[in-house]
Amino acid sequence: MRRLVPIFLLLMILPLGSAYQISYITWGGDQYDSAIAVFPMKDYTILVTSTGSFSDERGIGLVYLGDDGSQYAEIIYSDIFIWAKSALLYNNSIYIVGTVGDAQFEKADGFIARVDLNGSLIYFKRIGKAFNDEIDDVISDGRYLYVVGCTKSSGKDNTGFIAKFDFGGNMIWAKTFGSKISRIKITEAQNKLYVAYSSKDYMYLAMFNKVENFLLLLKLQSPEKSMP
Repeated sequence: MRRLVPIFLLLMILPLGSAYQISYITWGGDQYDSAIAVFPMKDYTILVTSTGSFSDERGIGLVYLGDDGSQYAEIIYSDIFIWAKSALLYNNSIYIVGTVGDAQFEKADGFIARVDLNGSLIYFKRIGKAFNDEIDDVISDGRYLYVVGCTKSSGKDNTGFIAKFDFGGNMIWAKTFGSKISRIKITEAQNKLYVAYSSKDYMYLAMFNKVENFLLLLKLQSPEKSMP
């Protein structure tokens, strides 16, 4: 009986240990590649990536992962740097936002792009002024697209902005706010737009309605700065 006890315990432990095992698929090349969104479909999954491995300049990768283990990719690139930062799937189209151009020399703009589910580009539109601009996040309420990002319209500190687009990529309105913004995200609830962002040592939550009006701003101290 003494010999059977360790064997019994081992058989009991093995199923528990196997519960922590996961399966995964990697995709990329010899440069920095990152995933920004994943969209499960009926028989496959679309992985939207920012990739520098398969073109002379950084571009957008749409990776199709089949349920049978197959995979292929469509790469959207140009002769200038494209950095995808966020993506949204809506009504059989993927809307992608990010930065295009050379940020080192203050020549970067934000962009909004639309592709179909096969990876074909429908449009790619740049949004910006004299200095660096970027779009960091995109959402939809089913009628319009809303984006947030940062702009250096004066050539100094980053100012936040929120903008409304139709599905054709046409801007309806845009509004700037804040200063020295480093990170920014947007969500929608109860017919209001909520924008969270970081500035200096603080976090902020701003609320807008959908016709450009600013409604509320809450200021929250960074947890690291509030510690004694």
